[in-house]
Amino acid sequence: PPPPAAVKVPPVPLKPQPPAESTSDATTILSDRQVIDTPVSKPPCRYPKRAEDAEKEGFVRLMITIQPDGSVSDIEVVAAQPPGWFEEASRSCVSRYRYRASGRVIKAPIEITWRLE
Repeated sequence: PPPPAAVKVPPVPLKPQPPAESTSDATTILSDRQVIDTPVSKPPCRYPKRAEDAEKEGFVRLMITIQPDGSVSDIEVVAAQPPGWFEEASRSCVSRYRYRASGRVIKAPIEITWRLE
């Protein structure tokens, strides 16, 4: 059988489109430091009742993973002073932090300081 005949289809004319509002965010690549230093949501931490009653102060150093969407996971306690007082409250607090979406996984150190006011 003979090959099918080529059919020419004229292009469909398109109406002119308005310019995009901005593409600056599409080309901006944030450094890891920019993401870590500028959380978009950092709810206040609740002072542990037991530590408040005992008038304890201290700090907790954590290593966290910031997911590509800006959420926090894999919260690991690296150091705590005094030990046993603030670790769980620190984990709970940092799990609610949100960072700018970067499209990549970022490991970051975080320190939570606990002071009575």
